[in-house]
Amino acid sequence: MSVFENIRNGLYDNKTTYSEETRKEHRAETARLEAIFKADLEEEFGLTGHPKADKLYGIAWSSCHSAGYIDVAHYYDELSELL
Repeated sequence: MSVFENIRNGLYDNKTTYSEETRKEHRAETARLEAIFKADLEEEFGLTGHPKADKLYGIAWSSCHSAGYIDVAHYYDELSELL
């Protein structure tokens, strides 16, 4: 399945309940899901192990994460052509 299909299917969405008591677990799950998202992007665009893959992801994430995973993925796609 592609990253875009995974986004549409909610694969990267944190489904844990957030409260003061579960804050740490919620953040850990969010970090886990983001790591999967990043790895999936690298694999889909053939950048696994590329020396600039982390930099590319950082640019895409910092520019678009407030708009959601789909915008990060589109921006990553556009920028990946430069590598």
